[in-house]
Amino acid sequence: MAVVLVAGLTSGIAAAAAQLTLFGLGALASFGAAFAIGAGLSLVSRALMPSPDMGSQMGGRSVMTREAAHSRKIVYGRARIGGNVVFLESTGSDNKYLWLVTVIAAHEIDAYEEVWFNDEKIWDGGSFVGTWASYVNITFYEGDQTTANAQLVSASTKWTSDHKLLDTAYMVVKLTYDVDKFANGLPNISTVIRGKKVLNPANSTTAWSQNPALCVYDYLRDTKYGLGESASNILTSSVTAAATICDQTVSLAAGGTQARYTIDGVVDTAGSIKSNIDSMLGSMIGRLVFSAGQFEIYAGAYVSPTYLVDESVAVGDISIQTKQSRRSAYNGVKGVFLSEDDNYILADYPAQLSSTFAAQDGDPIYLDMALPFTVNNIRAQRIAKLALFRSRQQEAITIPCNLSALRFKIGDNINVSNVRLGYSNKVFEVVGYSLDFSSGQIVVNVDAIETAASIWNWATSDEEVFLGGGEVALYNGMTAAAPTSLSVTGDSFLNSDGTFNAEFNVTWTNADDAFTDHYVVEWKLASASNYYSMTTKSTPAVITTLQNGQSYNVRVKAINEIGVSSAYVTATPTAATDTTAPNVPSSVSATGQFEAISVNWTNPTASDFSHVDVYQSTSSGGTYALVGKSSGTSFVSVGLSTTTTYYYKVKAVDFTGNQSAFSGVVSATTTAAPAATIPDGSIDTIKIADDAITNRLIDTDAVNSDSIVANAVTAVKIDVGNLSAISADIGTITAGSIDGVTVKIGTGTSIFKADTNGIYLGNATFGSAPFRVTPAGAITATSATITGTITANNIDGTTVSYTAGGDLQVGTIGTVNIDNDAVTNALIATDAVNQDSIAANSVTAVEIVAGSVTALEIAANTITANQIAANTVTASQIAANTITASQVAANTLTAAQIQASSITVDKLSGDVSELYPTSFYANHTVTTSTTFVQQFHLPAPSLGIVKRQRLDFDFDFTFANSGGANLKFDLEFIMQVKSKSSTGTAVSTVTLSAGAPPQNQWMYMTGNQLAKLDNNGGVANNSSGSGTTGTINSVFFEASLNRTYVMVSSGSAAFSTGDTMYFSPSKFLSAGTYFSPENTQVVQIYIPPSVTVTHRLSFSETFGESSTVTEFRPSMRETSSVANVTAKLQKWSGTMENVS
Repeated sequence: MAVVLVAGLTSGIAAAAAQLTLFGLGALASFGAAFAIGAGLSLVSRALMPSPDMGSQMGGRSVMTREAAHSRKIVYGRARIGGNVVFLESTGSDNKYLWLVTVIAAHEIDAYEEVWFNDEKIWDGGSFVGTWASYVNITFYEGDQTTANAQLVSASTKWTSDHKLLDTAYMVVKLTYDVDKFANGLPNISTVIRGKKVLNPANSTTAWSQNPALCVYDYLRDTKYGLGESASNILTSSVTAAATICDQTVSLAAGGTQARYTIDGVVDTAGSIKSNIDSMLGSMIGRLVFSAGQFEIYAGAYVSPTYLVDESVAVGDISIQTKQSRRSAYNGVKGVFLSEDDNYILADYPAQLSSTFAAQDGDPIYLDMALPFTVNNIRAQRIAKLALFRSRQQEAITIPCNLSALRFKIGDNINVSNVRLGYSNKVFEVVGYSLDFSSGQIVVNVDAIETAASIWNWATSDEEVFLGGGEVALYNGMTAAAPTSLSVTGDSFLNSDGTFNAEFNVTWTNADDAFTDHYVVEWKLASASNYYSMTTKSTPAVITTLQNGQSYNVRVKAINEIGVSSAYVTATPTAATDTTAPNVPSSVSATGQFEAISVNWTNPTASDFSHVDVYQSTSSGGTYALVGKSSGTSFVSVGLSTTTTYYYKVKAVDFTGNQSAFSGVVSATTTAAPAATIPDGSIDTIKIADDAITNRLIDTDAVNSDSIVANAVTAVKIDVGNLSAISADIGTITAGSIDGVTVKIGTGTSIFKADTNGIYLGNATFGSAPFRVTPAGAITATSATITGTITANNIDGTTVSYTAGGDLQVGTIGTVNIDNDAVTNALIATDAVNQDSIAANSVTAVEIVAGSVTALEIAANTITANQIAANTVTASQIAANTITASQVAANTLTAAQIQASSITVDKLSGDVSELYPTSFYANHTVTTSTTFVQQFHLPAPSLGIVKRQRLDFDFDFTFANSGGANLKFDLEFIMQVKSKSSTGTAVSTVTLSAGAPPQNQWMYMTGNQLAKLDNNGGVANNSSGSGTTGTINSVFFEASLNRTYVMVSSGSAAFSTGDTMYFSPSKFLSAGTYFSPENTQVVQIYIPPSVTVTHRLSFSETFGESSTVTEFRPSMRETSSVANVTAKLQKWSGTMENVS
């Protein structure tokens, strides 16, 4: 390690000066010797020292090993790893299965990307290539596992549940022996992975990265395999600056750019920590400096000088070494790297040779420099050239300086001016320094080497042709030729049941490729997202079960023998449709029967015939109504009037719905009732069917009071025209009085009246009535006869005088003359008691005959709270829906008048939530094709009230894994809604917020508009949705501003200020079209091997307002095919609700 030692100082000065280059480009103890071998990468100097063959080590990294004590590997960036086999076992009959456990890395990794058997890729990013899935099963562990491989534990006699390999990335490989697949024995198994996740101190995130500075930072802090330094001992600003340099882009000759530096390779814990850090730093021409108690990381880049060293800083003569020895000089750099373009095999990058330097040296002299962490040939060329040109900066100096030189850091560029040496701002790079005492002062001896911005230059013209890793350029099967001349023609056929089916005949010219194995034909509705597919060895193919008359997308591709797909050839045909109507039914006739007519015909011979529609009228030229249909040759119309002529015509209908013309009109007359042949009295109750006695069979006045069950006559049975306000029997009214009404019975001299004047008889005018009683109780009877005997026992407290005829004089019997309880019912004349005679609250339920007070006797608004005793009107006295507003005075019904629990649901109407429990049993298999399980509908809200709809369902799925690996299943679930109209409803005018991007427009509308909007619908600036439409991402009402704010997402600006927003819950799609609201769910389910997992997906969504029936259907699919997993929707249950 090249270190400048500091000695002879106090601790304070030592701390200030302690700045050492530990790794990378460094200040060496023997200054002259250091630069005799070059001031380039530390790898350059290491290449000249005795060390293991780095190239052979690199070349073996993709080779699978089997070692009992194998060193741990740390993978940074992307690399192809062979791994170490730590377990082997054969199982099954005849040892058919071979299990291997291969350790990949000693830490958690980001992902597996490819698996190779020898030089053949058999698994690529989630699926097997070609037919390998039948012979190989691989379970990948990324290092975060907490359990052992259950399938291996079950199959093995040695591998147990304790074999978890925590914090280790490994693969469990199960091979099924096949003589052809494994003709050469056990293959070398390797995998391309994305390695360790590292911390970025700039944003405190941990993620996979190819940035060398971040990976060196990780290795320095690694307490298990690295240096184990704490983060506080590393200058994070240097890490961030170095990472930024690494991410800078460099232009490429072929176009595009690449990152300046990346790191992709393996750190072997068998190597020393220093050598590992040196190798990692080499990937970015970097260095690691320890300064002021902290490590600092630097990436290779030219930095303009910020300090000047002249006579004011220098305190002595500058010493110079102008040239290194020929023994250590070189004028070219060559070496090996792991080429990503050749599947990470060991390859020679193009050698970098300077003809100028070679002429100076007399012969080409190469330095062999392996780049274990560089996988791109152009980046390898850049690094090699920089190493070469930095090594040729041969002028090295030592400057004795005052203490101001302590500001310099290793790697800083400084300007040096010295008249004697001819330096005028000449650029040198500081590579080290030491402290000394001279002439009684502290001297800082700064070691530097010449540098220039030009040596860092790289032009696209500097790129040299890379010939690859030496593989023979044979056809590798990684491309496949496409078929040509695709033709799709429409055709049709009839099923055995007569239904019409459209089909496509698909033909093409086979691909001009001898390695083509088969073709894949795919098709979908033009409006759909997902394709159906079939495979065939050659042209042609037939596509059936199409939707008649619909436009389709059809495409065909070729697949070669190793599973590589060609490009598609495409077509957009339209499926055939059936427009041919069947012939008119023939031989139509009609025959009259008692209360029925039989219509007969002969069906047409069309194979797609479905049924005949029968139409009926009461006149030949009248309106005909559809009365029935029949797939046979006859129909009987029943329930007709006797001895009446009816007219009929028929038409044939096929399975597509095409209708023939009408037949000619035929007629028949129903017959009279058959002659009586049934003996009198032989039909008893049990002979008569339920509901057989209709209105026309009951004679006038045949139903009397004996025929009517008690309480059977309700309000709906009474002719409302004969009633004034309440069309029902009120029942018993208790404890109250009847006021504000005139009671009148009879006319002329036979009239009885009761009103506010009093009770009077014989004349319609109170003052002229021969008998009248005032409200004060005064009785006037101009001609009244009292029959019977009046004795003294009956009259008390006054004198009774008699006329000659023996009658009492008018006014002779007063209140005091009548004893308590002396006036009995027999003494009160009919209709003699009016409202003035009845004390308040004295008429109770027992005084009123049930059913005797009807609406006719009660004037509107005359029953108030004072007339009804508390708790006397119960539900049994009120017929459903019979009390209307006109019978109840305003503000008269209070809680005291309503008995507890007497108002039931059937007495209520209006806006209430309606809940419908629902369940379905599906047993539906989920595939990669979108399927619709079961259409269902939510009934219309009662009374036509507009309400929102809400669905709350639990969907129960099962996922059965029949394979031997942990598998992940991605389930996409959507609840679709059927459109009722494509027309939007106007909401309000909008005002756009300033600065909003056109794809996400913020706007507001005056007032609270929340009831008119819904996140599941669409919006536009016109009612038809023509032009740009959008969806609502966010909506809320700001009460303090009286504004509704909306964010609308669309492909381009959908609104301008002043536009009217129109909202469509169906996204402006045509009525009858199913659409997907913004409620797509994607769920990932992890299934252990040989296990069936039950998963419940909960769906809850509120949809827009509606007053009619709403139809829904759930759709689902598997987003990508996963072998060995069977997914089923077993059932779902929950509630549908019209929300109040």
